[in-house]
Parts: sequence; structure tokens; C-alpha cells
Amino acid sequence: MNERSPLQIMLSVWKALFLREAGVRLFGSRAAWVWLLIEPVVHVAFISFLFGVVRQTQVAGIDTVIFLVLGLNGFFLFRRAAGQMGGGVDSNRALFTYRQVTPFDTIIVRGLLEWCIMIATFVLTLFGLLLLEYDVMPADPMTALAALVGLWLLGAGLGIIIAMAGEIAGEVRQILTMAMMPLYFLSAVIFPLTVIPPEFMDAFLVNPIPHGLETLRHSFTPHYRSVPGIELSYLYIWAACFWGFGLLLYRNFSYRIVAE
Repeated sequence: MNERSPLQIMLSVWKALFLREAGVRLFGSRAAWVWLLIEPVVHVAFISFLFGVVRQTQVAGIDTVIFLVLGLNGFFLFRRAAGQMGGGVDSNRALFTYRQVTPFDTIIVRGLLEWCIMIATFVLTLFGLLLLEYDVMPADPMTALAALVGLWLLGAGLGIIIAMAGEIAGEVRQILTMAMMPLYFLSAVIFPLTVIPPEFMDAFLVNPIPHGLETLRHSFTPHYRSVPGIELSYLYIWAACFWGFGLLLYRNFSYRIVAE
């Protein structure tokens, strides 16, 4: 019998972990999968209602509902990837008794599962809007995909940092998790960048998330009015930095996890 290569072993481990995590996330509690799909829809419906109260049907040249769907789903993709991957080590410590399973396996598989869940949610949301006769077909599908991948990579890199920071000091993980709420309001999720005063724009654009969200919106509606300085490459630079720093932390502190 031929021995399996390290790559085959890794893929087998990832498959097993993926199925395990999917079972827990989707069927761990009653109607857990329903909430995963409904959460973004509830956010969109509530904020759309608020915009409807003030009779604002368009935001920066794009339909309000589509504006919110793209912003909220893009941000949730980032946030969920970071949150789920950040908790990957604590939720799977018992598995590290198997030498084939490494902490990195549990972290990255959680991120891949989150990508699948959020993309499925995004597609179903767009399909629902299509049935309601909204124009939801992206004008530039490849740019839309690149923006979504960039947001996931940014969240995944942050998730690795959170997971490793928790091994150094648990308080760091709590601080990084709490920072998600301010990021929600500082990332142009529910308002366009055009409302930001010009004197604050440079400071606001230091945050890489708006670069991904604004690119995503523009890929769906070319006449969407954004602001100068939006660069998708800037989002990828931040994502690469997060991954580099996260992997550096993993290299130096992963032994602590296995030794415990």
C-alpha cells in the first residue's frame, strides 16, 4: 500500500475539518442555518426601512437596497471570516492530540467555510432581489469577485492574528473583537463616502475596507458616484500585511498551542 503524500494528508484533514465545522455551524442548534442566511437580510430590511422613512430611494446614484446589500454582505464577509478564524484554535484544542491536525488547519478551514456560507448568502440575496425585479447583475463580475476575495483575505488575515494574539494574551483578542463595531461605522457600510468632509477623507481612506466595498458597488453599477483615491490594490496590500504578520505570529507561538 502506497503511503500518502503530505499534501494528500493535509487535504484529507481539511475535508474532515470542513465537514465537522459545517455540521456544527449549520446544524449545531435549531434553525442555525436559517439565522446565518437571515441576519444580512434583516440588516438590509431594517436600514432600508429607515431610508424609506426619509424617502431616499437612491444613494450616490445606486438603488438604496442594492447599496445596502453590497455594503452589508461585503462587511459581513470580512467580519465573519475574522471572527470565526479567530476562534478556530479554542474550539478545536481537543483535535491537536492527532499529529495530523495542526492549529493552522483548524483556522484556515473555518475561513474557507465562512467564505462558502457568505457567498451562498450573497447569491441567494441577489436572487431574491432579482425576483423582486431589481437590477442586480454586476456590470463587471470579475472586479466584483476580486473585491469579495480581497475582503475575505483581509478578514482571514486578521483572523489568524486574533487566533494567535489569544495565545499571547486573551485580552488582545477581546480588544480586536470589540473593534468590529467601530469598523462597522467607519467602513462606509451604510452610507456613501461622498458624505465625508474632504478634510477628513485622507484619514478615512486609511481603512482598507471602504476600498473593497466601494469597488464592489462600482462593479455592479458603473455610474455609482464614489470618491477619488479608491484602490482595490490597497485592500490587497493590507491583506498581505495581515497574513504576513499573522503567519509570523503563528510560526513563533503555535508550539504553545500543541504543547498545552
